[in-house]
Amino acid sequence: MADALHFIFINGKGSSGKDTQAELLISAFGDKSKRISTGEIFWGAMKGSGEFARYHERLTSYSDQVRRGGYIPDPVIVEIVREVVTGYILEGKRIFVFTGFPRTEPQLVETDKMLRELEGMYPVSVNYLQFEVSDEISKGRAEGRRLAADIKGLTPRPDDLEVTVERRLEAFRTLTAPMLRRLEVEGRLITIDASPTIGKIAKETRLRLRGVERL
Repeated sequence: MADALHFIFINGKGSSGKDTQAELLISAFGDKSKRISTGEIFWGAMKGSGEFARYHERLTSYSDQVRRGGYIPDPVIVEIVREVVTGYILEGKRIFVFTGFPRTEPQLVETDKMLRELEGMYPVSVNYLQFEVSDEISKGRAEGRRLAADIKGLTPRPDDLEVTVERRLEAFRTLTAPMLRRLEVEGRLITIDASPTIGKIAKETRLRLRGVERL
């Protein structure tokens, strides 16, 4: 039997700790795991060098849209994710930790379709996680990073700019929240309070994961 594939999809508002928790999971799972961030795919493509440079031509026309806090169109990003996952499977990766994907109901539909196709070849486990924080916490954490960057004389991350934070919260409310509600109704969503410390969130995440090797 082929080795099982494990997919962990982490969603949440900006500054909910998605990337931090994803990195902790990758560190725990080891070499057979891979973190996949659509943001990193996009910015890597924009640089035109490195692992995701091959997507520059397909993504460059969406640069302004993403910089303003918008999303890459669903069909475009889903197809790229499918290609990235296929490549990592061929490299021997078996545990995939996603941050901020899928973000919309159409992306969820296509992701489920991809997973069904993989189930024809591998045992597959799937976890959809939501790291839940209030708008106030999301804004406050971004503001804290902006202030820290200012004190150090650094340029703040584009994601932390106040106007971008507001736009992304609105995008989350209108596009991502309906998808999460659907997952909740279907009994497929694991919601984790992301307001405590990093350690407490990590412990709760490990306890709630289903079908993955215990950490």
